[in-house]
Amino acid sequence: MLYSIVTQHLKKISLEIGNRIKWINSLGLVLFGIGLLTLILTGLVIYSGTLLPLEIKVLYFFEVLSKNFYLTFLVSILISFIGYKIMTLEKYVQTELNINDKDISFVADKRKVTIRFSRITEFYEKKSNEQKLLTIKSNRGELYNFKLTQAEFENLINNYPNEIKTLGNCSLTLFRTSLNSTIFL
Repeated sequence: MLYSIVTQHLKKISLEIGNRIKWINSLGLVLFGIGLLTLILTGLVIYSGTLLPLEIKVLYFFEVLSKNFYLTFLVSILISFIGYKIMTLEKYVQTELNINDKDISFVADKRKVTIRFSRITEFYEKKSNEQKLLTIKSNRGELYNFKLTQAEFENLINNYPNEIKTLGNCSLTLFRTSLNSTIFL
């Protein structure tokens, strides 16, 4: 009897969670740092030329600074962008999102994570090509990304609206696109 009462309040949704790939993310951080440092240094050299008088400014930009210097500036922008993208890569693996009366739980990076609704600060959805990306952010700075299909997202919104609406400190904005209407919960 007690078991049936406890299981009534546990709701499960199968979805994918994004896990960081540590060594690849570290490589991206190094690339981003090198690109950003080079961008700042070359940007300062270019900016310092803008303070010169007009005649000297023309000589500075066309004669003193070579084409390779400008190329270095542009390549540093590209390296910073690529490093940032690599730094934020995630590998998505299958997991179950368990919704209880007071918290949600799931397995991330081979460890069980339980977050109370009162500790969730942001809960929002972003569109991707055919899948939706659901992001949960806690007040401890933890950020979890979930990948859902349109059907799983509709299941979450339609079947568990009370649990989602009562997310404590959360400023929740969920977008529903199936009926071409926007719903703010």
